[in-house]
Amino acid sequence: MSAVLSEHLAYLDTLRESDTAVAGIVDRPRAAGVVRLLHLNSPEHDKINDDTLRALGRYRRVTDRLLFQTLRPGERSAVFDSASPPNREHYKPRSHSIHFFYLNAGQSGNESILRVEVPEWVAGEARLLDLAHSAIVEQCRVTSGFPYVLMRAHELAVVTGAERGEFDQMIAGAMIRRGITPRISQKAMGKLWTVSTAAFSSTRTA
Repeated sequence: MSAVLSEHLAYLDTLRESDTAVAGIVDRPRAAGVVRLLHLNSPEHDKINDDTLRALGRYRRVTDRLLFQTLRPGERSAVFDSASPPNREHYKPRSHSIHFFYLNAGQSGNESILRVEVPEWVAGEARLLDLAHSAIVEQCRVTSGFPYVLMRAHELAVVTGAERGEFDQMIAGAMIRRGITPRISQKAMGKLWTVSTAAFSSTRTA
């Protein structure tokens, strides 16, 4: 387990002990976990495997966001348990298993479907779950469907190169465990070349 993940789980321990309604937001989510539940009813049970679930069959063009477009402003979906390997391997043993629901945080005619992720101790406590839900809706009233406090945080946050590198390693490790070969895009490679060239030039100049 990486140092960043260990520190993150320790923060979640503190938040749980302080009875805090913590939640994470995914804007414009592209996940299809709930759609895969629907897909489970399509193929014969003896033909269900990782490949058939990943392909999604007749649901291949459908995402959870599209599925929950019918939510009215302020409404949320049912709460689901994430089936991701990192969730089972790292979060669940610490009783922080990640759950999620979809929420229409926009207004009529300007819907904004967000994926909201909460630890199991928030998902299992109606008072905390409702508090997280209502706080997000309230924060989105003055924006275009994204919490104002997070918009400000994005403006002020600074991510160092070392932090970004460790995060990339975590993603690559998760992909490898699922049999996916991580590849860097040409755009990202160009940035790496630019940064490396600049660093080399600075070293030569010094």
